Amino acid sequence: MPDHTDAMRRLAAVAKEQLQAPVRRYFADAARLRANPGPFTAFRLRGMRAGLADEMVLILERTMADAAFVATGGGPVQGVQAEILRRRFEEQARYMRAFCMQIDRHSEAQALARAASYTSAIVQVVPNVEAGTLRLPYRPGDKRLLCKGFCKCHLDIRPLAPGDYDVFWVLDPVAEHCDDCIQLAAMWTPLKIRGGEITKGVEVGPEELKLLKIALALALEGAA
Repeated sequence: MPDHTDAMRRLAAVAKEQLQAPVRRYFADAARLRANPGPFTAFRLRGMRAGLADEMVLILERTMADAAFVATGGGPVQGVQAEILRRRFEEQARYMRAFCMQIDRHSEAQALARAASYTSAIVQVVPNVEAGTLRLPYRPGDKRLLCKGFCKCHLDIRPLAPGDYDVFWVLDPVAEHCDDCIQLAAMWTPLKIRGGEITKGVEVGPEELKLLKIALALALEGAA
């Protein structure tokens, strides 16, 4: 399967811009309203927050659909893949609505950072939909990881024969990564699935992990 690193970066950049724009508008409109308060100010602010939530959830839905399009190479999202997409959207939509309805508890800078944080969930639709029915112990975006899913990793899944796959955990060389993701990248080189079952992974010692961390640090330094 293709390397989606560049596509995921573009998705993240577009999603960040689209999600932050309505937050900026909300703070500007709310400031004007509070500058000239009236008897219905609180009521109007509640309506603005509800409108913001609706707009943000629509952006989330659209950008996640774009991510699924990348994952399938433009093909339909069906079966297990559609269920994966639905679950991830519904989970993030709940968080997003709660955030929007409580947005006045945040400064504008904090709210913009929170809006941008949803880009991780959006881009991780790509590897999760692509992996489809594979029963993997971890996927990028897994909240059990030290990064709590806020990473730039993706999977390189290479079908070999029916039921046989080589799966690589791929680190974005110009992003920071948690120790869990670094270890998975070292171990899944590849993770071999044969006959639908996972075979023993690559053994990785502390020296190999140390060298990988050094290589990633050098890549980050070079990209700065």
